[in-house]
Amino acid sequence: MTAVEYQLWMDFLDGNEAAFGQLYQRYYKDLYRYGKTLEADEELIKDAIQDLFINLHQYRSGLKPVTSVKFYLMGSLRHKLQGYFRQAKRNEETCQGLLHLDAPVDVSAEDRLIDAERCGALHHKLAEAVNNLPSRQREVIRMKFYEEQPLPFIEQTMNIRYQTVANLSSRALKRLNTELSSYL
Repeated sequence: MTAVEYQLWMDFLDGNEAAFGQLYQRYYKDLYRYGKTLEADEELIKDAIQDLFINLHQYRSGLKPVTSVKFYLMGSLRHKLQGYFRQAKRNEETCQGLLHLDAPVDVSAEDRLIDAERCGALHHKLAEAVNNLPSRQREVIRMKFYEEQPLPFIEQTMNIRYQTVANLSSRALKRLNTELSSYL
């Protein structure tokens, strides 16, 4: 890593917004090209890069100096895309499991359309219920289930005790269970 790259990263970690913008401009094209080697959907790659930089900005106080900014960002992008894939697969499996518990083996096109509408409604209701959680519970749920972060990482990022993270997660899940019980 060059001295310029190192200084840019350190300035970003110190809260310099101009350095953050320079990081984005300097590495966006490289990240996009790398993303294309992992995924064909260009919009998904762009979204992942945006989410990556939003997360960098949001959690920069917990970040450390790195030996290569470019490789750190590429690894983070790969991890973000893998998280998207895992989440999409889990969502699909969950919907299929919920909607076909007692379904006959031979399903008509009309039944599949109805199932897809129910699945979409369930996803919408879940997103709405998560958005209605208190901010700290919502943040824990987002980090734990959407970003698949381990509890110690959440503890460090939110600067709260491990037990507090566990309590917030438990309360949020109970509340979501109550709100979604009529849909399941």
